Amino acid sequence: MTEKSTSQYTREEYQQIRTVSIDVLKEFIRICDKYDLGYFAAFGTAIGAARHQGFIPWDDDIDVGMLRVDYDKFMAIAPQEMADKYDIYSAPIQKDIKGFYAQMFLKDTLFVTQANMMWQRHTGIKIDIFPYDNIPKSKGERKKLYKQLHFWNRLYIIRNTKVPFFAENNLVTKLTRTICKVAYVVMEICGPSIDRIIAKYVSLMTKYKEDTKVYTVMDDLTQDWWYLKREEIFPLKEMQFEDIKVKVPNKNHEILTRQYGDYMTPPPKEQQRGHDVVILKGLKE
Repeated sequence: MTEKSTSQYTREEYQQIRTVSIDVLKEFIRICDKYDLGYFAAFGTAIGAARHQGFIPWDDDIDVGMLRVDYDKFMAIAPQEMADKYDIYSAPIQKDIKGFYAQMFLKDTLFVTQANMMWQRHTGIKIDIFPYDNIPKSKGERKKLYKQLHFWNRLYIIRNTKVPFFAENNLVTKLTRTICKVAYVVMEICGPSIDRIIAKYVSLMTKYKEDTKVYTVMDDLTQDWWYLKREEIFPLKEMQFEDIKVKVPNKNHEILTRQYGDYMTPPPKEQQRGHDVVILKGLKE
């Protein structure tokens, strides 16, 4: 095992990261298949499957989605079912990790990006597992729900990091940092506890129990951008991804076109970059 700080990977490092990520994905799929849990490739992973039959050449992680009912079953089963060499982090469990979704990773590895440096806890080389929750049909109801989610999400971030990560360093972000510092001090004195923040956020994510047949990732600032309809998802189909088959939504092309436009055409060269990694640990010499 080696530890290094890096902003760019060598080709060999990229391949090792992907190999580890695929091993984690295989374990995830094994559990899902054993317990008949539905999942599907999402975001860049879905693009990679369609355009490259594997990773996007400059990408370095894997994203999958699950409807809430399957996600909750997986989260209850996985800790006892998965091999000892894997672990799962999520905000409702550890309470000091970024993300109200599951991050399943290989133990004894460490994968820290610039955006995550302020957090107390970090995962290793991983896959991200996103729960898709029911959303209301009314645009007004959705707007109200998303506003509440954003508020409690900000409280969670400030409670854990004091000052969130901002890529820019202009006057607006400097002012925002100051406001966050003040908010942190106020919360330390009389604000809601981390347990209350988490409970409120999860209750909002799962507020709509009835199957509305339209779902999205609630832990995001642009929820309506990522919505999926039941008839678009099912029946799931398989596509090649590196050396394995992964499940994707039945209308994968239509979904990706709506979300990304002409996703089959790679972006300009200057936009072809992975995460800004600060610490990478666990690769072979």
